Amino acid sequence: MRHLCIVAMSVAVSLSVAFGWGHGAEQPATHCAKPAGLARLGIKVAPPTLTEKDQGGPLWDAALGYQCGNYGAAFREYKKARFYHPEDPRDPLVLLMIADCAMRGLSELRDILPSDLAPDSLYGKQALTWLKDTYGYYASASEGDPFWRYDMRALREFLRLYPDHDQADEVAYALAKEDLMFGKYDPAIFMVRDERALACAREFIRRYEDILHRYPDTALKPKIESDIALFRGYIKSGGPLPNSISNPW
Repeated sequence: MRHLCIVAMSVAVSLSVAFGWGHGAEQPATHCAKPAGLARLGIKVAPPTLTEKDQGGPLWDAALGYQCGNYGAAFREYKKARFYHPEDPRDPLVLLMIADCAMRGLSELRDILPSDLAPDSLYGKQALTWLKDTYGYYASASEGDPFWRYDMRALREFLRLYPDHDQADEVAYALAKEDLMFGKYDPAIFMVRDERALACAREFIRRYEDILHRYPDTALKPKIESDIALFRGYIKSGGPLPNSISNPW
């Protein structure tokens, strides 16, 4: 049995090396590549600066994993770094990296695991619980079609702990869209102009006005004011809304 396990592991390693699974294999160049990770939400992110003291520690291993495209390993090491060094001044950036790794890993999850995994089966229930508890992944639905989402827990923790951070406005703006379009409502909410769509538009206006009140000097101000004007126009005339608003991600 041990011999078979070793052979199986050897085959798995050979395949991972050959095809680059989990090791950041280069992809064919494309002119239509979409932003990945937090960049999709308009949030700038980069691994925290390392020092000699970090060598061999979780932040060091996380940076190596991230550089190689092994986002699951980087995710775990960044979480470990927060556990062992909760007072590290780089903690805000570590939280952003955790969220970025989770978002990047989500793309791989969508390729290998069906989002309609049967929750009533023992395997399905255990898998769904583990994914939610460990990574914050959950299955949602839009117009009846299931898909995987990330609950943005690291970004919520970031905003709770560091509301005055330089990037707090970016995070608050991203969470407003996430909470309304994929939480309380549905990405297809504005396809039909009804009371729910109007209520969602009003909530967007309220959330955006709160961001402008909290961060009056935000560089996002022109964009947020433009969005507010679009939602007000939608409420008054019935739309339609631009695709960037009705389908923000």
